[in-house]
Amino acid sequence: MDSELSETNPSPLATEAGFRRVSIGLPAGMSGDEKRFPLTPEAVKWLIDSYDNNISLSVVIEKGAACGIHYTDARYTRCGASVSDHAATLRADIVITVAGLSFSDISRLRRGAVWITLLSPECIEAASLRAALKRHITVISLVKVTDASGNCHIADTLAEVDGRAAIAVASGLLADSVKGKGILLGGIAGIVPCEVIVTGAGIAGTAAAKSAIGLGATVRVFDDDPAKLRYLYDSCNGAVITSSLHREVFLRAVAKADIIVNTLPVSHCRKARLSAEEMSALKKGVIIIDTAGSDVFPSVRHMDLSSSSTASAGRVCFTNTGNAVPRTASMAVSNCMLPILEKIISAPSAVDPIKVEPGLKTGLVAIGGQVVNREAATATGLNFVDPSIYLHLS
Repeated sequence: MDSELSETNPSPLATEAGFRRVSIGLPAGMSGDEKRFPLTPEAVKWLIDSYDNNISLSVVIEKGAACGIHYTDARYTRCGASVSDHAATLRADIVITVAGLSFSDISRLRRGAVWITLLSPECIEAASLRAALKRHITVISLVKVTDASGNCHIADTLAEVDGRAAIAVASGLLADSVKGKGILLGGIAGIVPCEVIVTGAGIAGTAAAKSAIGLGATVRVFDDDPAKLRYLYDSCNGAVITSSLHREVFLRAVAKADIIVNTLPVSHCRKARLSAEEMSALKKGVIIIDTAGSDVFPSVRHMDLSSSSTASAGRVCFTNTGNAVPRTASMAVSNCMLPILEKIISAPSAVDPIKVEPGLKTGLVAIGGQVVNREAATATGLNFVDPSIYLHLS
């Protein structure tokens, strides 16, 4: 395997007599639980049609890879892509995945290729990252890429999808006349509306609150950031109840809730964490959803919403809300990714756009055999190199 990892191949995106061939590979995800897909057929067509005679762009998709978002292989071929096997997608100059790649997959990437993923840097497996370093793979985490103003458009868009999907899923579960209570969130004269508790007033929390308000629920949002709460209150025209995360106030509120949605990250969720004893005080049939994977509800079993069935005996916490609406999530990611891909494809090498685009540098995880993201280095125990120093010397 080491000899395989150290073999040399031509670096992709290299200039050759003024004409370049650039290929994009779209392999299927490693896990059957992940239904989202990075590029829609419309995005593939836009990319292929966008380049002049100096660049020949091709896109290869693994057979059946987009079935999770209900796009057929024929739909992609009509938009100019070719359909092949898993190995063929890994031989492309730029490989794009929603989740990670295994050690075996990375060992089959071209030396010097670009791997773009939706994974956060700290979530990339150590073995996979080491393999990428040996092959001098440039690794970019899309959720860390920013625009000129410092906004993480892809991460923000996914958070918005998560928040809205959480309420859509919870509403459907409550309305189910067999497995749920057979009730609407609200909006019916003479009937007290359901109570929805949202922890976190960020993008996901705001999206969840607005969706629940739109369905007629009584919504309470808890956060310790007054500025976020003020913005949420104003943007909802006062239709939401906001509160700092005072523990006693919070516990009284969740005891009456029909839906509880946590959007707080691990670093901010301590005050919202519920023990087994506190969970026992909740309503029977309460719908619990965690969009942030923060383990706010450690005493209950967690269920991925990508599961074929959300029916379960006893109380559960639903996770991975984006997979409940994978096509919407994929369309959102695809739209945000096009400007990023355009910059990478148009450059003679993968290093060039990263040097001049600060937003791309924030998403850089590894380049030239070095880990240049501190979170990834800490999580994997690998050495960290400041990206500014590396890019200056390269």
